[in-house]
Amino acid sequence: MSASPDLDPVSIAAAIAGSFIGPQLAPYIGAYSVILVAWIGGVIIGLYRRDPASRMSAAAFIAVTFVMTIGLTAFIASSLATKFSAESTTFLFPVALIIPAVGDSWIGVAQWVWGRFRAKAEKE
Repeated sequence: MSASPDLDPVSIAAAIAGSFIGPQLAPYIGAYSVILVAWIGGVIIGLYRRDPASRMSAAAFIAVTFVMTIGLTAFIASSLATKFSAESTTFLFPVALIIPAVGDSWIGVAQWVWGRFRAKAEKE
């Protein structure tokens, strides 16, 4: 009996993309299509959670979260993969979903991360 293939979202997206555009670009298209689908879901969650009186317009929120998601997802996913000894593709979807879903709460998240970083630095 042969081992079952790894079926993560990136592999499936790469297989689908490979059937349309060829195998050369399929791995890249597969990863970014997973990131974009997760980003869309995260934006929907983030827009739902936002205060209607927010100073940032919905269009600006969408643009900012798009840039953040494209810029940070691969780095955060590879960092998590190193920490948990897993494939980085495992973390692409959840990270790309969480970045925009946090919405306007990024200041609180940044303060929490900074506090954890400072506490760890003071221990060493």
